[in-house]
Amino acid sequence: MLFGRSRDDEIQERFERHIGNTVESAELLRELLTNLDRGSEYVTGVVQKLVEMEHVGDRYKAEIHSTVDRSFITRLHKGDIDKLIHEMDRVVDHIKKVALYVRAYRLTGSRAEAVEFCGIVVEMTKLLVGVIAGLAKPQVAAIRETVARIDRLEEEADLLLYSSLATLFESEPDAKAVIQWQGLLEMLEEVTDSCHHVTSVAVSIVRKES
Repeated sequence: MLFGRSRDDEIQERFERHIGNTVESAELLRELLTNLDRGSEYVTGVVQKLVEMEHVGDRYKAEIHSTVDRSFITRLHKGDIDKLIHEMDRVVDHIKKVALYVRAYRLTGSRAEAVEFCGIVVEMTKLLVGVIAGLAKPQVAAIRETVARIDRLEEEADLLLYSSLATLFESEPDAKAVIQWQGLLEMLEEVTDSCHHVTSVAVSIVRKES
């Protein structure tokens, strides 16, 4: 470019780095919930890593806000930028909270339902990579197709929550474990909801740009 990178390029780059960090966080959460039997030292190490990754997301969020504050005009409306990074940041924050919950309640013995939930989260965050990348050169049809897939995954997560709770209540004899795992499953469903919120904001932005 004749005048170097624009502030819009910087904002887009931070968006993409943020969602990349989110995908890695989702994958690490799935690894954690798959391997709970590896012991407290393992759990503590993974949880700490997820906390650090949430801090990375906070840094990208702060850098976006700083860039916006230094910009007279941005291609995307400043209010939309704020809404989008806020919703993106909530995904990583919810992932961190799940990890802290696991450590606080010392959950052991991975449940297949929780791992399946994490699989949905990973798939949704990977789809969000395309949604966020699409903000640079909005292609409404392509983004709508991706958003439709995210919508289906969110509905799948809702159904999974109820079927998982039914299985939990039927198969788990320990009342304390039922309460602990119920809380975890509901928190995982909140992660999928937060992913869906990102798409809602992104679609609204693309519509304005198209």
